[in-house]
Amino acid sequence: MKKIMCITIFISINVIVFSQNLNFKYYSSIQDEDYESGFSGYAAAIYITEQQLPEIEQKISTMGRKVNKITRNNSWLCWKALSEWELLNNENYLIICSDSLTS
Repeated sequence: MKKIMCITIFISINVIVFSQNLNFKYYSSIQDEDYESGFSGYAAAIYITEQQLPEIEQKISTMGRKVNKITRNNSWLCWKALSEWELLNNENYLIICSDSLTS
C-alpha cells in the first residue's frame, strides 16, 4: 500500500467522491463487541488510480489542510473503512470519515 490519505469531510470534496458512488457506512466499536473504547462514526474508502492521484492531491492541497495527527476514533474509522477492501501493495485509497453525516 503506497499511500493512505485520511481526511475529514470537506463540502468541496463531496462532488468528487459522490460521483464515484461513495456510500458512507456507520461503524461502532459496539458492533465489534468492544464496549469500552466508544469509537463510532461514518467512513468510506475509495480506490484511487495512479491517474486520479495528482488531481485528488491538488484538490486536497488547495481546499483543505495537511493533517499531521488524527484522533484515535478517526484512525479506527479509517481502518474500518479500509477493511471493506482487499488491500494490495502500491494501491491508493481516499478515506473520508466523520462523526456524523451532518458535520
